[in-house]
Amino acid sequence: MKCRLNETRVGSVVWEKDTTIIAINKIIENGFVSKYNIADGDLNYDLHVYNIGLDDEGVYECKHSRQSPNADANPMATIQWDNTAWKNTSSDADLILVDVERSDEGTYTCRATNLLYNNEPRNDSKAVFLSVEFKPELTAVISGEASERGDIIEGSSMNILCLVRESNPSAESVHWLTLSSDTEWLNFTDVKRDQDRNYSCEARNTFWNKENGIGSVSIAVNVQYIPVITFSDLRERMLVEGRNFSSICNVSANPPADVEWKYNEQTVGSSDLLELSNVNRTMSGEYICHASNVFWNGSHGLDTDTINLDVQYPPTVVISLLTVYEVGDNVTLNCSVVDANPITDNITWYRNGQVVHYSAMYTLNNITRDDKGEYECRATNIYFDDSMGMGNDTTTLIVHHKPKVDISNHKDGKVIEGEDYTATCSADAEPQANITWIYAGDT
Repeated sequence: MKCRLNETRVGSVVWEKDTTIIAINKIIENGFVSKYNIADGDLNYDLHVYNIGLDDEGVYECKHSRQSPNADANPMATIQWDNTAWKNTSSDADLILVDVERSDEGTYTCRATNLLYNNEPRNDSKAVFLSVEFKPELTAVISGEASERGDIIEGSSMNILCLVRESNPSAESVHWLTLSSDTEWLNFTDVKRDQDRNYSCEARNTFWNKENGIGSVSIAVNVQYIPVITFSDLRERMLVEGRNFSSICNVSANPPADVEWKYNEQTVGSSDLLELSNVNRTMSGEYICHASNVFWNGSHGLDTDTINLDVQYPPTVVISLLTVYEVGDNVTLNCSVVDANPITDNITWYRNGQVVHYSAMYTLNNITRDDKGEYECRATNIYFDDSMGMGNDTTTLIVHHKPKVDISNHKDGKVIEGEDYTATCSADAEPQANITWIYAGDT
């Protein structure tokens, strides 16, 4: 492989295979003497390869290297940098590492080589240890009655260690910022839900140039607690029959709770909202809100609370009366309110739409046929919202009396001979009378 200089230059000519130096100024490096040879001549640096095999495959490069100003040599020396961690070497006088990483830390050796007048190679080397400095790397380690993520049940205890995993140079201070702690430990005893938040820890070190490296880690403390139920309305609720009803069971819980409503041990709602349509009196009673959640360790939290629904409805009225009487009897009409919410004794008797008596018991003395007919009892109650409920019942009073006959259309009992004559006989009687016409001449 050819390599020729067109003029004599200061420095050295170096042959590299895959960036590995195999010859400097026509001197073959140890280990390659039997494999390579450099041609004679001041400007001729052709490389000869012997016994070519598969191992000789690669990239061969011939290049000129100038002397480093830090190498004192005569004749001029060739500079080479190497590192035990490298697979390749550098033949540049300046060692330049771009975007240094901590894996670049280690010993770097600079070797200078020249060739004396008798073609005897000589070299010298110096090493420098590269320390790659970086800010502290932290991790939070949790111990106690909590999960690795920071989940903890209210009332439990735990400790959090702010651990420095790596730091160069060593961390000078480690402390928690959130609670102004001056140690690497954060301790919780009988933890409360208001301690649920992010907690941050910080560690510092000082680099060679006096700048500070600052590392930090945060952990979210998740305080879990059993459900707590509250109602925005009163627990004693009143409603008029036939209306709609709703109530919200407000639940505070972590993690969020499953909520359901029960009435007489039956589920009547599967969320925090209870809705009842066209409520009737049989729906009065106790409604229980159940809220439950599951904590990080599989245990459960539960809370229950109740509201009492009072369904108000109008009175149910019943009249007690022996309906058939005789003229001259004394009659007592009794009106009873058998059911009402709220209860009431506000009772009024009506006849023919007119008020005839107040109170449950109505007495008629020495009745006449004029007292017969329909009687209505009305009972009213007042609901919680000042509206009114009403119930009623009716009965018919029957008064037995002898017939009272009346003849109508009789034309004063006069008729012209040859004409027809009609007269109507009616009888006011209870029970109904049979009517018969009798001619005076009949027997």
